[in-house]
Amino acid sequence: MHSTIRNTMRAALVAAFGAIGLANAHDGHGHGGARHGGVEAKTERHHFEAVFTKQGVALYVYDASHKPVDASSLKATATFYHPNAPDKAWFSRDLAAVQAKPGQPSDSLTLPIDLSKAPEKGLKASFQVSGFDDASEREANVSVPVSFAGALVVTASTAADAQAIAQLKLCPVSREELGSMGTPLKVARDGQATYLCCKGCLKKVQAEPDKFLGAKAPPTGGDAHHDHAH
Repeated sequence: MHSTIRNTMRAALVAAFGAIGLANAHDGHGHGGARHGGVEAKTERHHFEAVFTKQGVALYVYDASHKPVDASSLKATATFYHPNAPDKAWFSRDLAAVQAKPGQPSDSLTLPIDLSKAPEKGLKASFQVSGFDDASEREANVSVPVSFAGALVVTASTAADAQAIAQLKLCPVSREELGSMGTPLKVARDGQATYLCCKGCLKKVQAEPDKFLGAKAPPTGGDAHHDHAH
């Protein structure tokens, strides 16, 4: 009975995560990188993408060339760390692979769990994954910040963002040149990202995230007065 309920919950969770990934693919964010709008981590031999919702977690597994790995034979455990005690494990749960259809490989491991009362900020998760066929890395351990689908993730941009920053050129809020006020901020949501010249522009994005991270971003040309404080 309990096994049937768990399997039903996992199937529903996989369908929900699949819908997230499909939506991102339609928006042009489903090829390479965070294909499902999740948080990425990697080891020397494998790439991982963790997608968090209030209903659970899905961990997508790829090899070094970013091709999906059959997760059917993998074992994984997720350990969560509360922001009030970041060095002490809050709780751990096992993940399990779910096949979309019998006999087909699975590229993800899922954990149906109620995270509706989990902290929105500062929560972290580490994943211990074992059972890889790769003799160079039978086991992998990665840690990521927990970012729920639909939430804004704000970080400092890195060298990996240089090309995207060069293409955007101007802050979508102030129209100032990106980099003119220090390292640009990266604001991401469900696989979509934009870059800001400074923290002063963040409030406008937080107030209207769909405007700046929706299908249609504001134009980056034209003159605009940079009138907020730094």
